[in-house]
Amino acid sequence: MSDDQTPSESPADSNGTPPAGTDSQAETISLEAARELRREAKQLRARVKELEAAAQAAADEKGTDLERLQRERDQAVTERDSLSQKWRFAVGQSALAEAARQAGAISPRAVWRLVDAESLEIDESGTISNLDDVLATVKTTYPEQFRGPGSADGGAGTNADGAGKVDANAALRQLSGRSG
Repeated sequence: MSDDQTPSESPADSNGTPPAGTDSQAETISLEAARELRREAKQLRARVKELEAAAQAAADEKGTDLERLQRERDQAVTERDSLSQKWRFAVGQSALAEAARQAGAISPRAVWRLVDAESLEIDESGTISNLDDVLATVKTTYPEQFRGPGSADGGAGTNADGAGKVDANAALRQLSGRSG
């Protein structure tokens, strides 16, 4: 390559003759037709880029919609699980409180607080399958939370041996040493 040639020029460009091995009888087209072909090619390339961009935008939007819907579904599932757990907790608390009341609990709420809520086996209908076992464990562990057998009032107002009621005024007179 000579010094006056640019790297993109071929030997045919510098001296006007085609390089060896090429067809010197190439089809020729008018300058106006070449310009028209270039203009069409340019328009087609621009149109292809527009369509590719539109297709990419549609794919991105579709992916975005899908991701949004998946997030919404995940949030709904989480909320459903949370509400289901709260419902089960409320049903378990109610059922345990009622069973504790029937078993003679002084404070069914206190019994509920003594029970590990995770230990309750609550089915989908709200029934506690291990209620009797849980209540028996609480009664054994915390007998002071339950009234004695046959006592509907929890022993309130009875003296130490459980026989009869005590008159508070008489007890005070006796403690002060007065007779009465």
